[in-house]
Amino acid sequence: MSSKFNPVAVGQNDVVILVMGSTGTGKSSFIQLLTNNTSVKIGNNLDSLTSEVQVFRLLDHTSGRNIVVVDTPGFDDSRSDITDTAILKKITEFLLNQ
Repeated sequence: MSSKFNPVAVGQNDVVILVMGSTGTGKSSFIQLLTNNTSVKIGNNLDSLTSEVQVFRLLDHTSGRNIVVVDTPGFDDSRSDITDTAILKKITEFLLNQ
C-alpha cells in the first residue's frame, strides 16, 4: 500500500509534533483545537476517518517558530483491510520523505 502526499518542507528550527494513537481517540479533534483550523476533518464516532498522513502548520507567536502538526491514521482501524503494519508504513514513508 503506497500513500501519496505532498512533501512538506520542514525547516531546521521547526517543531514537528507527530500525533499518533488508536482510532477514535481524538487525534484530529486535538489538532483542530490546537491549530484552530476547521478544515481538519473529525469523526463523531469510533469509525476511522483519517486515512492518510496529513500536515497542518501554525506559528508559535511567543517563540516565532513554525509548528508542524502531523495527523496520522489511527491504530486498530475500523476498516478490516487496513492493518497497523500498513499504518506504520504510511507514517514511516512520510517521515523518510522529510
